[in-house]
Amino acid sequence: MRYPLLLLLGVLSLAGGAGALQAQILAGTLLEAEGKTPLAGGAVMLLDRDSAVVELVHTDSAGEFSFTVPRRAAYRLRAEALGYRPGISPPLTINMLDTLSVEFSLAREAVVLEPLVVKARNRRITSAARRFYNRAEDGGFGTFITRDQIEKVHPVNTTDLFNRIPGVSTAPMMGGNSVMVRGNCRPTLFVDGVRINGYRSIDDLARPRELEGVEVYRSAHQAPVEFTGLRAGCAVVLLWTRIE
Repeated sequence: MRYPLLLLLGVLSLAGGAGALQAQILAGTLLEAEGKTPLAGGAVMLLDRDSAVVELVHTDSAGEFSFTVPRRAAYRLRAEALGYRPGISPPLTINMLDTLSVEFSLAREAVVLEPLVVKARNRRITSAARRFYNRAEDGGFGTFITRDQIEKVHPVNTTDLFNRIPGVSTAPMMGGNSVMVRGNCRPTLFVDGVRINGYRSIDDLARPRELEGVEVYRSAHQAPVEFTGLRAGCAVVLLWTRIE
């Protein structure tokens, strides 16, 4: 006797009799539909006529499963396996002392993943700050502190950046810190190319999070030509602010 099953590919056979077994057995093999490979660890549920789960078992390494059916009735089977579409059978009627054997096949299910959206934002910088990066890449006479380096250091104050530069020192003063080059040289300071006169502390002029970069020239004649000459003094510090 043959019975069609939804997503079941194989032979459904009925065997047994009053002298064979003292219970009703519903057994079978869970297979992959494409290659008929046994599916180990799949979940197979025995459902009653109201689709309530009577029992749940997992397939063994050979994809096999078995139920001892409590009474003569019509049942359904539902099978699930990771990466496969669940399948459910039409009603299967099993009589007293019958053994019903089935092959239950599941088709692969394409797993659709949520798309990963990567948003990248180029940091906007001024043309003057771009020239700063060009000089830093060329590696001139100065010491260059880029935005990436500032973020790695996490300075509390802008003058904290200067403590890492050889030949440069900081000392506390009213309202901030004083930066000195080569011992007693107070550098000439430019912010975005504009000379700042009469400043007390660099900390008053820009906070670390506002800076795109810093240049320090321990001798004035080493600075870019536009910052040299009589206006340069004994040393030059250039601060470049960032665009938020």
